[in-house]
Amino acid sequence: MKISIIAAPFVEVPPQVYGGHERVIHSLSKELSSNGNEVTLFASGDSKINVPLQKICDRALFNDVYYDHSTDRNFRLKEINKKTISLIDKSTEIINCHDYDNPDLIDRLSRLEIPVLVSIGHSINGVIQDIYDKHKDSFFIHFNGLSKSQLKSLRGGENIPVIYNGIPISIEQIRTPKNMFLSLGDTKPIKGHRTAIELAKKSELELIIAGSPVYPESEDYFESSIKPFIDLDYSHHKSEFLLSLDNGYVSHGGRIIYIGSVNDAEKDILFRNVLFTQFLGSLDITGNIEACPLVPLESTLHGVPVLGVKGSVTDELIVPGINGYNVDSLFEATRRIGDLSNLDSNSIRSFGIRTFSENSMAQNYLELYKKIILENEKS
Repeated sequence: MKISIIAAPFVEVPPQVYGGHERVIHSLSKELSSNGNEVTLFASGDSKINVPLQKICDRALFNDVYYDHSTDRNFRLKEINKKTISLIDKSTEIINCHDYDNPDLIDRLSRLEIPVLVSIGHSINGVIQDIYDKHKDSFFIHFNGLSKSQLKSLRGGENIPVIYNGIPISIEQIRTPKNMFLSLGDTKPIKGHRTAIELAKKSELELIIAGSPVYPESEDYFESSIKPFIDLDYSHHKSEFLLSLDNGYVSHGGRIIYIGSVNDAEKDILFRNVLFTQFLGSLDITGNIEACPLVPLESTLHGVPVLGVKGSVTDELIVPGINGYNVDSLFEATRRIGDLSNLDSNSIRSFGIRTFSENSMAQNYLELYKKIILENEKS
């Protein structure tokens, strides 16, 4: 199958630092290609991927020192959108657009007479709703979401197909969990770092916060809700701390350790040393739900149980007693710690491979592509 995949121009594929959606696009592109499909990625010129790349701009906009997101966004997007359309091979069988909140681009794609799947990778906002309302009855434009929880907020989107994110399978490793747990991700409210601090104090477990501010809201949240509670800051001595975890480290109950952002190799070390990973942000931020967050997926694929929130997206990503538990209060979270410790790492990892691997995701997208193409041919 000849597939064109379009990424937004803001972050390179794969991302060098931050960009969960770009990680997913990278996994999807290479997995579809490895399965024999002819895949072309439309992304920034500083992307590094082993499939043909059409450069929609020289470098990712967030890597461009001359780009001002507050003033330049609309002008630059229209310029890039025109270039993107001009680069698309008209023999493409389907276009999978992951620039889901770019109305001008989707308008242009709708006129190509090629089936287009718009993958909505964010919680629903006004822009996404307007795009859906405009194109939901279009002949060539189709949509998919990343979770049922996400699509509950999309008016009229009850029947849109759902495909969970998928990421590479982690290296199988022996776990030696200590009396500590992990809080991972950008330091913004939905990641639940402040709630994790409260849980550490109540449970007398040590907490490792691995993440750093990316956006203005992240900086404010870090300064007000995280920084005042940090007992040890290893962000400038991260390697030494991570080395100590595998070499006789002794944890201290209730202590809050901050290590800044981490790469995949550093995450491997963390995951083999923690009891569980928290994803409790929805206890505080009602309704602010991520479409399909990668933290619970990463943790599951490492064989590490996840603590999520009832009524949030983790109701879909966490199967109680299999890869973690969902709770509705800090009190229940504290009570569930013993249950989390009893879950089997191999079973957790096996569930993750079946459900959240890049191969699983690619196969689901491929089936949807075929269905869309067939529907368009029949019509």
